[in-house]
Amino acid sequence: MVFRLGIFCAADRVFNMTRIAQLQVSYSALEDRLLLRLSTDNRLEFRFWVTQRYLKLLQPVLTEIVESSGRAAMIPDQATRKTVTEFERETALVGADFQTEFNEAAASLPLGEAPVLLARIQKKVSPTGSPVLCLHPQSGMGVEVVLDPQLLHSLISLLSNGAIQADWGAAQNDGGQPLAAGESRVLN
Repeated sequence: MVFRLGIFCAADRVFNMTRIAQLQVSYSALEDRLLLRLSTDNRLEFRFWVTQRYLKLLQPVLTEIVESSGRAAMIPDQATRKTVTEFERETALVGADFQTEFNEAAASLPLGEAPVLLARIQKKVSPTGSPVLCLHPQSGMGVEVVLDPQLLHSLISLLSNGAIQADWGAAQNDGGQPLAAGESRVLN
């Protein structure tokens, strides 16, 4: 079974439209992992462990998605493309809500209460042309997230700040403010 966030489906059958309502990334020192929580507008919550190794694999995939989507993808000049990409990132993050507390009242946890350890990453394109990020464990169920610019740049920002909070040195800072110990950011 695969859960497509943007479209909720199982075995290629669409059951219900659902959209991501909130994202949260927090660091667990005991696990030395980031906890990624995705909640949907119909109160489904998906929980994932992101290891330092997985994040190192994920970052180039997210960078490739940024570079291959949006207006910047069509600009041949690298310097101009970088400027447009930065403008798109700033524009996307202006509308993001990093202040609202994460809604803890999930109606359902389709993958279970315990976070799923992510092991596989895939990117593809939706029928509408939007980038899709596929996050899966080694075996079992995962999610496919249809990424709009705000969700993409917010996810990158949250993961980058989580890596800073975890003191995983190799994480690239997206230019956002580092989080204080014990603080997490939430996207609505």
